Amino acid sequence: VPTPRVLLLRAEAQRLLYRFADAERSYQEYSSRNDFALLSRVETQQQMASCQSGEQLCLSGFNPWCVYRVKVARSEVSRAVDTSGRAYTLVALPSALQGPYDTLDSDAGESLLAFPRALDAGVRLVFPRRQFFMGPRDLYTTALGANGLWTQPEPVGAVVNSPYDESFGIVADDGKTLYFSSSGHYGLGGQDIFKSVYDARVGQWSAPENMGFPYNTPADDYLVGVPNARGEVLVASNRATGNDSMYVYCLEYDARSAGAALIDPEARCERARFDRVGGARKRSSKVTSARANAMVSVAHQGASFRDVERDPEYRVALAEGYAQQRIVDSLRVQLEQLRARVWDAKNAQQRRDIEQRIEPIERELLRAQKKADGQFVRASRIEQEYIVGSRVRSQESGGGESGFAGDDPKFLYLAQLAPTVFQRDEIETLGKASRGAKLCMLQAENLVRQQKEFLSYTVDSTVGTTAVSLGEEALERGARSFVLSFREGVSNEQQIYQQCLPVALMKSSRREQAQVQACDAKAREQYRNAELVERNSGPRAVSQGQFNALLLRMLGNRYMELGFTYVWGMVKFRDRVQQQIDTLLSWVAPRVAEEERSAVLPISQGKGVASAMRVAVPKVDGLTVENPSRYTEANPVPRDEKLPDGVVYKLQLGAYTNPIAPALFRGMYPVSAVTANDGKVTKYYAGLFRIKAEADKGKAIALQCGFREAFVVAWYNGREVPIARAKALEGARGSLADERRDMGVKGSYRVEIGTFDKEIPAYISETLWLLAPGKEVQKKHGGDGGWVYSVGVYASRADAERLCNNLIGSGFSGARVIEIATGEGERNE
Repeated sequence: VPTPRVLLLRAEAQRLLYRFADAERSYQEYSSRNDFALLSRVETQQQMASCQSGEQLCLSGFNPWCVYRVKVARSEVSRAVDTSGRAYTLVALPSALQGPYDTLDSDAGESLLAFPRALDAGVRLVFPRRQFFMGPRDLYTTALGANGLWTQPEPVGAVVNSPYDESFGIVADDGKTLYFSSSGHYGLGGQDIFKSVYDARVGQWSAPENMGFPYNTPADDYLVGVPNARGEVLVASNRATGNDSMYVYCLEYDARSAGAALIDPEARCERARFDRVGGARKRSSKVTSARANAMVSVAHQGASFRDVERDPEYRVALAEGYAQQRIVDSLRVQLEQLRARVWDAKNAQQRRDIEQRIEPIERELLRAQKKADGQFVRASRIEQEYIVGSRVRSQESGGGESGFAGDDPKFLYLAQLAPTVFQRDEIETLGKASRGAKLCMLQAENLVRQQKEFLSYTVDSTVGTTAVSLGEEALERGARSFVLSFREGVSNEQQIYQQCLPVALMKSSRREQAQVQACDAKAREQYRNAELVERNSGPRAVSQGQFNALLLRMLGNRYMELGFTYVWGMVKFRDRVQQQIDTLLSWVAPRVAEEERSAVLPISQGKGVASAMRVAVPKVDGLTVENPSRYTEANPVPRDEKLPDGVVYKLQLGAYTNPIAPALFRGMYPVSAVTANDGKVTKYYAGLFRIKAEADKGKAIALQCGFREAFVVAWYNGREVPIARAKALEGARGSLADERRDMGVKGSYRVEIGTFDKEIPAYISETLWLLAPGKEVQKKHGGDGGWVYSVGVYASRADAERLCNNLIGSGFSGARVIEIATGEGERNE
């Protein structure tokens, strides 16, 4: 039996030899030993995620030509790289831009900076920097101002900067495409090259896109030369050297030239060495067509759906159509590049030369597109013949779904029947979204665990508010980074699945219709829940609300995939999808763990538990903590109770789409529930207070019991009212008809704004929101038929006069103070 050390060494060797599937199994076996002395559990999971990402990236590997290669010392990269013809030069990172802890990377070689040759105002530098001790190395940016001075360095953003190290960022000539290396996004391990595009409309970078294999390997890879006019890139890597030196490769780069899947590890090693050394590629339509046919045959070999998918004529038509479409896409890229060069022509002759090259490509593109459309029309007609019964069924067709019960792809879009429902661009979109699936689940698990740890952490009354605030900020940062990284992919999956699941059901002659409709209903329920969670997230936990909503959308997508497994009869794949559903359910609707229950265990269950509970419970009138808890499964939290008359305050603990286990309230009493949105949402409240100050004290108890976002809500005679209004009514016990009279106590004041024909203008409302926050705006009929608007109530005349003077200074010359006296009406001051 191999020891953990042998397993770990074997896994690392398999990973470096591009045997990612074998390496993942070895890491899994190492993890099953529960001996993490050599490699921690988290690091093991990260290595397994990189193996899965590597296997996925090799399914569409590139095959670039290598123009030349040169071996240099790691500390001499900036002097060895030839940047002639590019808009920048490589220099060592100046000390003025280095962070206070960059010296920790003294053994990692020099830090590089792409310094522009033309120093125009607004030009930006992107560089790595370690700002905090033992913190990650992030990318920072600085811009050249009109005064010739550089701005203070700022982080590029949470989308680009991961919890791990980033190094060497460089902006392309278009000013919005950033190439950088990182070990924190999905990749093959080590430093991988990524690309992100800045969207000026939303002020945000796009989710990083891995440049793919073999540009990236398990070693450290850096893009030191962005694509130039000849389509050449410069890649520095230590894949074939030690850590003290690197190879700099000049490669011909085409982002759309992904080839067939690389399965053989030997072929992967050969591809990673860039053995194809030579001049520019001269692609022909025949080569492109052959490659497209190879991709179709490898990725979807044996795909069939009902009888039409077994028809040889139908399959040939689809294959030829996809092959011609690949040619069209390749020609379109060439055409766009030539059209872009027209604007760079320096004279009329150069422009005519480029236009002469454009014309034959346009004609070839139109011919290829016509052929592709013809093949797709032919395949569509064959499918229609099967639907109406005019074409005889294939003798191979045996019916049922047993032929695909063993279909167990890594992702749904790789299923044998996927091309019968998903369009080519949809498959590419799903493939892009799935590349970070393993990393997404790992990060989600870590965030859920951190949320649980933080809840248990806040139970300790010795923890100060500063520590709690820092913990909340850390959770917000982690949730924000997760949402920015994975929200786009999850949303794309949701959109495609919702559109294509009904198509798949129709093509299957509505096989397993009941199961599919049940899965669809569950998925839509999760999507609705996600929208409710986003709307009900607290103001201090916006990103955490978005994170929880994103988990619900992921759960909905898995239910959609479960529906596809019923349509296509994929029994094995269904089991894996169900496991993912169970995992996500445990995250979005967690059961109370035993260590959380210990805070509310009866003393009779053991002296050890009772003696360990040294939590000081604040004494607050209206809310207590009882041990044992008064609420159990047999005695649940009361719902929709009638409120007493007068002013009542409660603490809203949260709004949830599913009922909460009573143990989660940890002994708080009283607790009540109110249903909203036709029973789709349940709001939980704690306490029953008559004074606002006591309700504020109750927040400490709610925080101690794990509800850090609790806030005060007020009612008067059963009707929810603003807090300011409730404070003015404290002590009132009358009926709803007495409300106005109760407000009219002697010595209270309002500020009259003026008389308006209709509603108060928006600009006045905005001014009042700034000058009188929390105060209620009242209106009553005026003598001339208009509406008189006033603000208040104020307990002192000085406060009312202060607002009145501010309104007059803001241009409301008609503002005046009104004194309210019981039985005397209103008096001008």
